[in-house]
Amino acid sequence: MRRPIVLVTGASGEMGHGLIHHLADAGGVEIVALDLRPLDPELARRCSAQWIGDVLDRHLLDRIRSEFEISAIFHLAALLSTRAEFVPETAHAVNVQGTLNLLALAREEARAHGRPVKFLFPSSIAVYGLPDLATKRATGRVTEREWTEPITMYGCTKLYCEHLGRYFARHYRQLAAAEPPGAVDFRAIRFPGLISAFTIPSGGTSDYAPEMIHAAAQGRPYACFVREDTRIPLLAMPDAIRALLALMDAPALSGYVSNTLAPAIVCASLACLELLSTAGERRLKLETNTRWFRQAMSEAGFAIRPGVHPIVPIMLGDARLTQRMAADLLDEGVYVIGFSYPVVGRDQARIRVQISAAHEASHLERAVAAFAKVGRAHGVAG
Repeated sequence: MRRPIVLVTGASGEMGHGLIHHLADAGGVEIVALDLRPLDPELARRCSAQWIGDVLDRHLLDRIRSEFEISAIFHLAALLSTRAEFVPETAHAVNVQGTLNLLALAREEARAHGRPVKFLFPSSIAVYGLPDLATKRATGRVTEREWTEPITMYGCTKLYCEHLGRYFARHYRQLAAAEPPGAVDFRAIRFPGLISAFTIPSGGTSDYAPEMIHAAAQGRPYACFVREDTRIPLLAMPDAIRALLALMDAPALSGYVSNTLAPAIVCASLACLELLSTAGERRLKLETNTRWFRQAMSEAGFAIRPGVHPIVPIMLGDARLTQRMAADLLDEGVYVIGFSYPVVGRDQARIRVQISAAHEASHLERAVAAFAKVGRAHGVAG
């Protein structure tokens, strides 16, 4: 009988090193490692088995599958950005064909034991590509689907493998009547540069930052290979590992690819959640303020979406009316924002009011009085 395991490819790399330790510490799963090089003895002891070989070797993958029942795959093996630019054809073979081999392996496993196989794929912000520095500065933040025009072979292969994963998860052999959907549960996350305290990276464009830190810790000089104004987001390896494990444990996802958040945003969000869990008095005041404001605005004749949320939409429908009223309210000393299409649906224009626990009763009364005055002037309130 085959033993159930988690397969980790690229196991001796930066991420593989940390991931195996985290999986082993958590317990409950057996780990099988695959890499071109033998693992160091301490890491090997934490695995049930290690295989030395190439993700391009289908016969090797078949041998692993014959011995183990694979419930999840962490596919970390890849040729990284700097090295990939020197041998782009080899990088394409390793990164794309290797991923295709592992996706096929996951599908075969799912068909064999009748359950989806989770496929965890660490992608990269290298999938993004802007034509020049001026465009990058002007663009600001981008979503998962914007500016996905990579200019490196590494970025191209990562983006293509994201699409391969989506295809295997949702569309594989879609014209075959007997092919059940969802055999591969593909999940990808786009990481920025990663810093590890224990391993030295090799082959990545962002490696200058961790190499610089390691050199400084050892008292050695270091010559950077990038411009002085170069900036790149970085994430500590333990946080990246936790993100990957959280992605594995998450319920069914609506999308297959996620971006990581900047550490500052994550820390601020955690602080807000901690504040919410302890700030009972302020939370109670916020609820009281919201309830009073919603009722007072309804009694003043305004259409408000029902609910208890402190972000209160005052529905007006007309975009021009919304902007004129917001401007008139500012003249009355009340700062609010008007939203219209395409930010919201057509004919769904509104003024958004955000209630705070810092508001006193006098503030809310003044706001309602201003709304009533401006509303009467525009014929939208009694």
